[in-house]
Amino acid sequence: MAESLGCCSVWARCLHCLYSCHWRKCPRERMQTSKCDCIWFGLLFLTFLLSLSWLYIGLVLLNDLHNFNEFLFHHWGHWLDWSLAFLLVISLLVTYASLLLVLALLLQLCRQPLHLHSLHKVLLLLIMLLVAAGLVGLDIQWQQEWHSLRVSLQATAPFLHVGAVAGITLLAWPVADTFYRIHRRGPKILLLLLFFGVVLVIYLAPLCISSPCIMEPRDLPPKPGLVGHRGAPMLAPENTLMSLRKTAECGATVFETDVMISSDGIPFLMHDEHLSRTTNVASVFPTRITAHSSDFSWAELKRLNAGAWFLERRPFWGAKPLAGPDQKEAESQTVPALEELLEEAAALNLSIMFDLRRPPQNHTYYDTFVIQTLETVLNARVPQAMVMLTGHPLPTLPSLGHDDYNDFETGPWPQGPAPAHISHSVVKPLCPCPCPWNPKVFPSFTPILPEPQVFWLPDEDRANVQRRAPGMRQIYGHQGGNKTERPQFLNLPYQDLPLLDIKALHKDNVSVNLFVVNKPWLFSLLWCAGVDSVTTNDCQLLQQMRYPIWLITPRNYLIMWAIINCVSTMLLLWIFLLRRRFGKKREKTGLETAVLLTRINNFMME
Repeated sequence: MAESLGCCSVWARCLHCLYSCHWRKCPRERMQTSKCDCIWFGLLFLTFLLSLSWLYIGLVLLNDLHNFNEFLFHHWGHWLDWSLAFLLVISLLVTYASLLLVLALLLQLCRQPLHLHSLHKVLLLLIMLLVAAGLVGLDIQWQQEWHSLRVSLQATAPFLHVGAVAGITLLAWPVADTFYRIHRRGPKILLLLLFFGVVLVIYLAPLCISSPCIMEPRDLPPKPGLVGHRGAPMLAPENTLMSLRKTAECGATVFETDVMISSDGIPFLMHDEHLSRTTNVASVFPTRITAHSSDFSWAELKRLNAGAWFLERRPFWGAKPLAGPDQKEAESQTVPALEELLEEAAALNLSIMFDLRRPPQNHTYYDTFVIQTLETVLNARVPQAMVMLTGHPLPTLPSLGHDDYNDFETGPWPQGPAPAHISHSVVKPLCPCPCPWNPKVFPSFTPILPEPQVFWLPDEDRANVQRRAPGMRQIYGHQGGNKTERPQFLNLPYQDLPLLDIKALHKDNVSVNLFVVNKPWLFSLLWCAGVDSVTTNDCQLLQQMRYPIWLITPRNYLIMWAIINCVSTMLLLWIFLLRRRFGKKREKTGLETAVLLTRINNFMME
């Protein structure tokens, strides 16, 4: 790459010292970059791209990192929020690779040799191995996260394109410098074709970009409803009555929880198979720490504290610590029974949705846990239509028929005022923001109803549930639904978004809930896509959003694309022409210097 010591300044010497760790002036025979040095430069560039890609993956994974924390707790027995450590390590890797790459490019421009020190070589190999191990582990343990990355590209692709154009434009100077210093015609043509081939691919990348947020503002659907995942787990201990109340306070309309059945047949709230993460079972029953949660009787469960752990180890990084009355309330939380939850939710006007978990095989209610839970719901002093029994988080609310929306834009209902069972908020967009909205685009938008709802998701014994509790709404965790019944509600992971045709589902009067959505970028994407509701751990943050993070019209995006490409093209041409001009001046100056030195030498010889 570099042929001679073109920049003999102190600045160039410092750059060379940082890159090669050689503080003395290089011998003349080492002033050229060898083929081995070129290979290491290629590995450096590859390491930079890998670390940058891993940083992007890490930022996307932050939405689901709580699942990773729980996974490690179940295997190691110790709770630690890995969010901060995860980001710090990735940031250090990217920073190191970036600085080393910048040094190499500056040395190339200054015509310094690229003699990478052995220490840097070892560190680069370690980074590549670390990133490769992370990718393999991700593919083995969390393959669904590849689908998360696919979804994220719908939100970030327009901005990644801008960054790629900027990066390839900055890279043009060292490429031009290398091009004009290569004397053989074949390598020059190959370099030029390779570089401008990459440029062309980047310039045309928007042809493959598709994002729901590239739309007209008037077509923006209403803001999705919020379903509290285990309540409001960033504000209160999960699956407790305090979390239920916090769910209502932060604007969610549905409380999603997890239900198990005790050894004596009492359904209670608990997510984990073991009680050690969210209770003080280690101090109350030290010999039964690894026992299944369903192996405890209701009397034993009532002895456990289900809130102190929340104060000792915060489950979410960035969540504010509790103080005052909230702290005292959290300290006194116990494991609630399903019946308690239903009565409290009815008072708070919240719908209930729960994941019903099968007990161990030797459990008394192994075969009848569904019926036992159903009996509890039916015997509770609450309407059937307020419980959502799920195997996963699920959609919130029933949809109105298309006829109900005929005159929605004009204000009054077709047959007079809004029906009594519809809250006043349905007459306007759900989102309390000034965003324009055309209900004809999403005619089956699910309104918020004043009375709670009950939904049923598990496929086990569904026919019996429908017969005994016809007031419960049936929820499906897959699009196939039932052969004899068309599903009205779908509850799916957000990774399924590319597989869904939201508008077609709405035309069929099907509402869609996606889980688990914690980050504003993902919520904005689903908002633009027209999803009816989302299940979230961070209802207090998403409730404050009044508009998607970004929204751009197709025309403006086309203009932005054209301007960026035109500016980049002009800069590329200017860089190559400028480098050619500098090269000619340098050759002329070098020739004059050589002639002058020859004359001086001849004069001295005489």
